[in-house]
Amino acid sequence: MIAHGSYDECLAIRVPNKEDPSKVDFNAQYCTLGLHIERQPTVRRNLEGFVQADKYLKHYLTNITWVLNLVDRIPLIRRMALCLPSTCSPDIVPHFIEKLLGKYGVSSSILGCRNVLDEKPYPTGTYAAITVTCVLVAIVFAATLVDYLVPLQNKVSAEAVNLVRCFSARAATRRLTTVDREAEHSHLDSIHGIRVLSALWILLSHTYATDPGNLDRPYHLFALLQDPRFTVVTQGIYSVDTFYTLTGILFYRNMTIERKRFQNISVIPFSIVVVFRRAIRLLTPTLGALCLLYLLPAFVTGPSMDYMYNYFTNNCAERWWYIPLFISNLQTLDEACILHSWYMAADLQMICILTLPVLALIAWPRKGIWLIGAIAVTSIIYAGSMLIIYETTPTILFTPLTLSNAILFSIYQHVSSLAHLSTMCIGVLGAYLIEHHRDIKARRSLFVLGWIFCIIITSTIVFFPFKWHFNGNYGFGEGLAYVTLSRPVWAACIVWVLYACAAGYGEPVRTLFNRPNVVILSRLSFCFYLVSSTLVLVKMFAARTATAFTHFQEMRDFCADMVYGYIVGYVLFLLFEGPTYALDKWIVNLCSRKRSVEQNGRSIPICDYNERTKSCKGEVSRTVENSILSYVKSRL
Repeated sequence: MIAHGSYDECLAIRVPNKEDPSKVDFNAQYCTLGLHIERQPTVRRNLEGFVQADKYLKHYLTNITWVLNLVDRIPLIRRMALCLPSTCSPDIVPHFIEKLLGKYGVSSSILGCRNVLDEKPYPTGTYAAITVTCVLVAIVFAATLVDYLVPLQNKVSAEAVNLVRCFSARAATRRLTTVDREAEHSHLDSIHGIRVLSALWILLSHTYATDPGNLDRPYHLFALLQDPRFTVVTQGIYSVDTFYTLTGILFYRNMTIERKRFQNISVIPFSIVVVFRRAIRLLTPTLGALCLLYLLPAFVTGPSMDYMYNYFTNNCAERWWYIPLFISNLQTLDEACILHSWYMAADLQMICILTLPVLALIAWPRKGIWLIGAIAVTSIIYAGSMLIIYETTPTILFTPLTLSNAILFSIYQHVSSLAHLSTMCIGVLGAYLIEHHRDIKARRSLFVLGWIFCIIITSTIVFFPFKWHFNGNYGFGEGLAYVTLSRPVWAACIVWVLYACAAGYGEPVRTLFNRPNVVILSRLSFCFYLVSSTLVLVKMFAARTATAFTHFQEMRDFCADMVYGYIVGYVLFLLFEGPTYALDKWIVNLCSRKRSVEQNGRSIPICDYNERTKSCKGEVSRTVENSILSYVKSRL
């Protein structure tokens, strides 16, 4: 599908001037030619024999008439590399091909070119991203110096210095690496392991998602469809539902705590503040991912970079406002600026829907349970109706006969907040169950049975689509049952794992999931998720040769992307997510009178207030305590 040629060797060619060899008369430019073949009789004659020669193609392309009609409707495209003198216009090549082969249905177009001695200027967004990154690096560096060099007792204004510490890399790293096992919500610490596994599952699925042209014999995908291991890759979409379930659990817990602290604020203003805080927490790291996308021209070169990159930047220039308005999931994936921005949009939309019902659950539990349950049922009905109305697939299926339906699935199911709403509702109800009924006494055998059922159900959800991949299609009844029940049942299994661990009947799992190193990776999971799709683009843009489409090769790429993902995710955390989180806490501390102590008539905020012990903890509180003791001793 792609003949890359020799990219770097072509760009390195220089032709010196005959009279003055120190000067260059011209150099080489690398261009990519898109070759289109429409209604080619030779293709029609040989296609059936080609399909019959391969057992996998023969298995999946049983209807040769359907294949021929597809070839007639969709022109075959082959990309070829051209190494031309820089003095030649590349537009002359499509002209010659049209003259020579046009009557046979062959046409062509120049997709992109690169001339290293006549480089195109970076997009405006790249210069803006460089400026923003440099400013943030300078702020973080200065704040870190202040955090290191200025002792707290010499600070003129504790609130101002706490504000500076919000941007400190030292303080952010301490927040990232500090693990408090005595915290009030320690019974939910198994969330960290689930979050890390889900983030890695997403990366694994994204690793396999690349430009088919960069693969050696990409039709070997049909062989992978008959491998059960590949089903684990395709069903990585359930890691998204896992994240939404965890969001529902944490949303209920945080709403309960914040509502107790701000009881005097009426419901509507409180809800607006909750949604606004969530929007800022989601938006700032997303803008960091946007900066990372615009920084790619400064670091990445490759054949696909020359013509594919502008496709994404053009989408950003036309529809950048989709991101701050959180409506990115209302556009198709080919219109997206950042491919995974739909996740943040769907997240905030569900938070907007569930804020008032969660407050009702806190105030009137019985009514709240019925209300949230009704919302979950509505979401389930929506998922089933989309399969009936638009004939979407029940999940991601890559078989030829279901490919167009799988695209509809991604539009109406995968990126839709209404389709995922049931998982967040299950998470909220599960959080209520964990918080109020985790101390219930039950036989250990019941929990053992629960673990067995949980493993069986989750394995069924993941591996049942293998049947459809193997057969090449799905039945309507089983597809409808799967699309309506798989998400809420999956969310219920996630809740069960957390409930069993919180109740003390999952200690081996809890010990594995709450390890300090797992907690650190868990706190980086959002930035890691934002970075993962960009890493896939980098691999696609920089490809010089075709690679084998095998599990071994993809796992190598997965391990490399995992390392790079956490490194770049940590940088994104220091510059974007960490300061946003700290600023949010700093503002809340100023608004909450519970988080202060009185000293010489001044109110000094304490960073880590524990609701359970009604006391402060952490480095800042200890420093303030020492300052108070020093002041008392000096007076005595």
